[in-house]
Amino acid sequence: MSLLLDRRPRSTRFLAWKIRIFTAAAVVAAVGIALDNPYVTGVALALLLVGTALRFLPEPRQSAGEPKPPEDGPTP
Repeated sequence: MSLLLDRRPRSTRFLAWKIRIFTAAAVVAAVGIALDNPYVTGVALALLLVGTALRFLPEPRQSAGEPKPPEDGPTP
């Protein structure tokens, strides 16, 4: 079971966009299921794939003197 735990810090880059895309895909999927329309559920699947693809975008390179940009999310 401990093999499934990944305690490495993950990038929160695009986290807000991932949440928005997942929420939109869930709503579109629910509408597609309610309407029994495979095209609408296909659009929901495409949205989920876009949200997943955001994970694989490369991190921008930073110089040693540049400050780190703020992360998405609430500020303390």
